[in-house]
Amino acid sequence: EAKAYLRVKQFDLIILDLELPDEHGTHVLDAIRTTQSALSTPIFILTGKESSFSIGELLKKGANEFFMKPFSPELLLHKIDLWIDIKKTHYEKEKDAILLKEYKSAIDQSTIISKTTPQGIITYVNDQFCKISGYTSEELIGKPHNIVRHPEMSKEIFHELWETIKKKRRWHGVVKNRKKDGSPYWVDAYIHPILNGQGDVQEFIAIR
Repeated sequence: EAKAYLRVKQFDLIILDLELPDEHGTHVLDAIRTTQSALSTPIFILTGKESSFSIGELLKKGANEFFMKPFSPELLLHKIDLWIDIKKTHYEKEKDAILLKEYKSAIDQSTIISKTTPQGIITYVNDQFCKISGYTSEELIGKPHNIVRHPEMSKEIFHELWETIKKKRRWHGVVKNRKKDGSPYWVDAYIHPILNGQGDVQEFIAIR
């Protein structure tokens, strides 16, 4: 009956007694782990001391927690609370990932974005960058960012820009760039250093 429920409903946690009256629990465990809706559902195993299966074998079959009879109800509730916290964290990460995707979509449609290495080599451009510059992403990625630099743009401004962002500070200014066909375009640019866990510059992101 429980296996039939698994085929039509999704559960957050399954508690399985290996000593079932009508079928050995390991067979049910195998069935659960082959049911699409329960592939990642945590499974708590209740078992007697005389179980013929080792913990290692049950782990391979997909069990997550073990309780030897007689077990402490308080310990069971504590473990359930831990898995509830894990599930909440998982849901929050999924929610954050969806929100970040929506934010990125909104920004991509309204701004020009690029990312570079600390040496200024382009690693990412969005569609708006390609649209305004006339280059394809294949033509831009792997190239120095000065591929779109206009020769009339002051060298002093670029020197100030690099000195600022190398010091891990944000730079803002108006930049004159050059399209692939040679015509100019102006952008209001914000360049942000992105730091890694050690506080070193990992990359730069430019939003215009």
